[in-house]
Amino acid sequence: MEYLVGLMKVEIKWGDSITKKVNEGLKVSRYLIVVLSLTFMGKNWPQRELFAALNQEASTGEVKVLPLLIGNKEDREIIIGELPLLNDKRYLIWEGKPESIVEAILTRLSGHPKKNTGHLNAYEFSTGELCWKYSYT
Repeated sequence: MEYLVGLMKVEIKWGDSITKKVNEGLKVSRYLIVVLSLTFMGKNWPQRELFAALNQEASTGEVKVLPLLIGNKEDREIIIGELPLLNDKRYLIWEGKPESIVEAILTRLSGHPKKNTGHLNAYEFSTGELCWKYSYT
């Protein structure tokens, strides 16, 4: 079985509404993996995207936000302390290995645990789209 997970590079032209483009992306995305760091905490725009996705969760009752924390234990405690709405969510901690994250994504997509027995390959297309193809047995 194979899963194709992608990051789409969206072209925002001069004069386009950034808010509109982000809203379009949030509407069509099944999940939003939010990489939370101390740097993230200092940026207003990414926080607005997170809050919009959390609002979608509250309105629909469906999981949308998949938090991924980076930094040492103290950094992570600061982040969770600043974002109390995330206190009830299970989050993953980035430990420098994408395999555990891929496994968690596969589990989320399939609804049951997947043993990580596959291969992860990255592809960048001429359109700027970056995709990961994950094959497993």
